[in-house]
Amino acid sequence: MTITETIKQALSILNAHDFYYMMADSSYTTAAERAKASMRQFVKVTDTLPADLRQMLRDLWVATYDWCACFRPMWTASDHKEKEARMNDLKTTVESLIAA
Repeated sequence: MTITETIKQALSILNAHDFYYMMADSSYTTAAERAKASMRQFVKVTDTLPADLRQMLRDLWVATYDWCACFRPMWTASDHKEKEARMNDLKTTVESLIAA
């Protein structure tokens, strides 16, 4: 698999990941298992990349997690715009690598 294909696969896993799995009332166990499997798959895919790309994708995962954590029912973190900007900067960088 080429580096571009690997990055695309990692982004696909990231985009499909349910960062709000902990809010599933009736199926929390199932949602948590799916989320953990998704995280493991992301790590498995990114482990095949060079260290700098792997770190960038993992930073994107954390930035996406941090941004998603800004929103809860009836509450929004005051720094959500900064976290969204960080996430979007990393997405833009990763997408520019794919386009190149």
